[in-house]
Amino acid sequence: MNQNKIIYYEQPVNDDGNVLVADFTAQRNNGVVQNIAVSVNTVAGYQANKDRVITAFDDFLAAIQSETV
Repeated sequence: MNQNKIIYYEQPVNDDGNVLVADFTAQRNNGVVQNIAVSVNTVAGYQANKDRVITAFDDFLAAIQSETV
């Protein structure tokens, strides 16, 4: 019997106009975090929303580290 358990994580960050600024994704497969991706739409968008992006990234890291399978 296949015991694989895959959990997907995504933490998008939008600006006040609901435009995507950054996106963080990863997956956990049988307790191993893999395929971690960090995407930033534009440097200008990142700079204008720097605090929001940093907070979202901290939350993303906490989520992928706290989950146990």
